[in-house]
Amino acid sequence: MPNNVALRLLVKILGPMPGAFRGPYPSRDEAFAALRTPDGRINRGGARTAETLGFPASADLGWVAEDLAEFRRLRFARYKDATIILGNLQCAVLADRVTGVKYARYFRDQHGPLSQTTFGQVIAHLNEEIRLDPTEPDLYWERAETLFGQKQWDRAYADYARALEVAPLAWALRPLVQRRLDALTH
Repeated sequence: MPNNVALRLLVKILGPMPGAFRGPYPSRDEAFAALRTPDGRINRGGARTAETLGFPASADLGWVAEDLAEFRRLRFARYKDATIILGNLQCAVLADRVTGVKYARYFRDQHGPLSQTTFGQVIAHLNEEIRLDPTEPDLYWERAETLFGQKQWDRAYADYARALEVAPLAWALRPLVQRRLDALTH
């Protein structure tokens, strides 16, 4: 608490730090809610131009390849026309829409329980995504992680196994999935 008071006082006296984001800042829950109903999606290797993601053409987006390279499929959404949120249902990166500079990264607590309402919404959304693209292993992975966090071991196991069936060699997360499957069977 004392640090927050000191920081607020310094900001009031000196103003915000140069380059600090000054727009509306979504909470973690707001960021993941925006990604559940995204403005668009791109696949790894797909067009990631600034305009595709909603940034100005002059925005330097080198961080996108560095921070989000492990994701085969990205979602992006706007927040109050000031922030672009990039990520998936496990990780969200927030960036200033005007400059393209990232200013926050959120991780969903994939092992913590979700409320029943949130859990139902996430599973319903993933079910629909899988219905639309049943060959995308990341969707099975996301649903398995969600089920794992809710201690629904049998259903999680089935989705981990399905992710490996869909893309057994090309999928970068195969070792992690195999460890999850091994943990569930022992």
